[in-house]
Amino acid sequence: MRTLLFLLLGFVLVSSFSKADDVPIVIRARYDGENLKYTKNVDTGFNRMLDLLKSCTYSDGTEYNAADFQKAQRGDHIRFAFSSAVKVAIGRVEISVKEVVFGSGSLWVLDKDGKVTRHAKYTFKETEAFRKWKEDNLAELDK
Repeated sequence: MRTLLFLLLGFVLVSSFSKADDVPIVIRARYDGENLKYTKNVDTGFNRMLDLLKSCTYSDGTEYNAADFQKAQRGDHIRFAFSSAVKVAIGRVEISVKEVVFGSGSLWVLDKDGKVTRHAKYTFKETEAFRKWKEDNLAELDK
């Protein structure tokens, strides 16, 4: 009986730690160079961003490099980082997304293989849902 209890307790602890690792990180970066980690409603923001990405109707087909991805992180942007890649279907292409930077109206995507792509032209519904999440949740970071 003790062995069963010990195994059950171990399983619960391991499960809770692995779920904590799966939580995406949202960082709001501003032009003044300040990076602010956001912790409230992260799951909602994550889902809004994924919906926005899925609704993209434009990608220039160019494969960018790490320097381009770092350039996208300069200035005012929001960065979503995931502990493990998330599969997203964008049009007819499925990408295993590791990190996304939303800045200057584009979504810059870093996939699990280190490839960088840029996506734009979203549907109105997803744009509004993402904008509302930003206004409702990230505005307090700008104070």
